[in-house]
Amino acid sequence: MPNSLFARLGATSILLATALLALSCGSSKSGTGKNTGKFAAGDGGAGQTNAAHILVGVQVPGPTPFSTLISSDGTLTKANATVNHHSESNPSAINAAIDPSGNFFYQAVWPGIWAFTIDHQTGDLVEMSSSPYDDTVNFESVAMDQAGTFLYGYGNGQIYAYSIESGTGSLSPVAGSPFGAAPSGQQFAIATDRIAISQDDTHLYVATGTGIFGYLIDSNSGALTPITGSPFAASAGSSAALVAPSSGYLYETTTDGKSPILGFSIDPASGALSAIAGSPFGSNCGAPNLTSPASSKFLFASNCGMYQVDQSNGTLTFLFADPAAANGSFWAVFDPTGAFLWILNSPNPCFHCDIGPTAFQVDPDTGNLTMVSNSFFMMTNSEVGGIQSLAITQ
Repeated sequence: MPNSLFARLGATSILLATALLALSCGSSKSGTGKNTGKFAAGDGGAGQTNAAHILVGVQVPGPTPFSTLISSDGTLTKANATVNHHSESNPSAINAAIDPSGNFFYQAVWPGIWAFTIDHQTGDLVEMSSSPYDDTVNFESVAMDQAGTFLYGYGNGQIYAYSIESGTGSLSPVAGSPFGAAPSGQQFAIATDRIAISQDDTHLYVATGTGIFGYLIDSNSGALTPITGSPFAASAGSSAALVAPSSGYLYETTTDGKSPILGFSIDPASGALSAIAGSPFGSNCGAPNLTSPASSKFLFASNCGMYQVDQSNGTLTFLFADPAAANGSFWAVFDPTGAFLWILNSPNPCFHCDIGPTAFQVDPDTGNLTMVSNSFFMMTNSEVGGIQSLAITQ
């Protein structure tokens, strides 16, 4: 298990004990056809290409999302979120997905998928009256296709598929859902990014305890069909995070921390995965999530560091370590344009830690990070709660 997950396990235990004591403005969206081209990956927003406008922290316990507006310099301003009355006892949010229009926000929660509308002007979130969906399922991850037509949640060792109603964002089960996968082996409600969808919306991959399960996506119904040869990379260990940059490659990290990143090329026709020469890449550190801008020139692994992507063959070159790793780097999201990177962390070593994102400017040529002055935005303190992950939208 990566060091970051060990650290977060401890933080989660504190949060659970405290709870018991207290008893991320417009992009193309189409319901037909497939998006092609380059989109940011691992940022929580499907089909993202423009500068991010809204950043949302996935918060526990509760969970009520913590929404913010993004200024031109990468700093944040608080927005609001309104949730329905819930009978669940101490639900834990894991991660989130936002549709390409930026109108709808979905959280994977232990239990259920919680759905919200987003006000572009204010950044405010309001939970839909139909939310939550499948509220007996502990969802470990959620992702959306680049067209914003289908939503997929991974929980209880299965993949739950939903069609998204245009205009309202309400969800309806896809025929045949849930689709078989395998359990992750995850015992605690700690954020990991386990679903990746190819840039052309033809293939879906989910990280499980027995390898990467791959599926063909029916573009009309959203139904899933297992890819021949799936699961892939079973010998690598239990997967923790997946990302599919626009260059047509898939990358994963594993919970045993033997190596931070394994790389695969995606067969454009079959969706089968094959190892990239030189994989795995980097030193032993482990990462709970991976993120890449729309150019797919760089790949950032939280708690590990920045890598450069060779788009001709998918190989990764380590550039430098995560600047926030020493004080806990829980999650990161790239701005789709590549101009900024937000890292979820604590600013200083502490017992009761302030938790929130810090903004970094990204050099477009070298990938070097420069922290934006006074950009740390405190979302919560670990004495009362935590922020699990981040999602952004344009």
